[in-house]
Amino acid sequence: MNRLGMAAILLSTIVALTAQRAIANDDLGPNLDLVIDQLGEFLSPTELVESLDGGYGNRAVISQGGEENRALASQLGFNNQLHATQFGTENLLQVAQFGYENVIEAEQIGFANETEVLQVGYGNRASSMQDGTDNRNRIVQVGDDNNALVEQTGYGQVVVIRQFGNDNTAVVYQAN
Repeated sequence: MNRLGMAAILLSTIVALTAQRAIANDDLGPNLDLVIDQLGEFLSPTELVESLDGGYGNRAVISQGGEENRALASQLGFNNQLHATQFGTENLLQVAQFGYENVIEAEQIGFANETEVLQVGYGNRASSMQDGTDNRNRIVQVGDDNNALVEQTGYGQVVVIRQFGNDNTAVVYQAN
């Protein structure tokens, strides 16, 4: 099975976890870190962090404040990094990293923003910043050393970035 086929199967597993309301961490290897900071009241039932780690040296740092925010992360491989911040209500972050030394930085502020990132390969970097309401972005990176930056401010912005191959760069700024 090729990289994309395997990634699609594993990403569908992440989507299936969305309905759960719990904090979980399934570490499948050594030197894996998951750090969760939740701010506010009654966060266990209203905030969701689901993490599936396999490999070595993967790290996910997720900070949440508000209500009904969800972060779903899968990291399989070596030295993958996720740094995520969610403040507001009903924001959704779904990420999957397969390979090694991939980096995702995501910030969501506001209401009902959604970010999905899939990285398969080596040295990919994705950065997403959403400040507003109902913004959506999807970043797919299959290959090595790809870079994607998305900044969305306002209401109802939509971005899809697909990077296949190596050394691609995409930068998108949206505001209204």
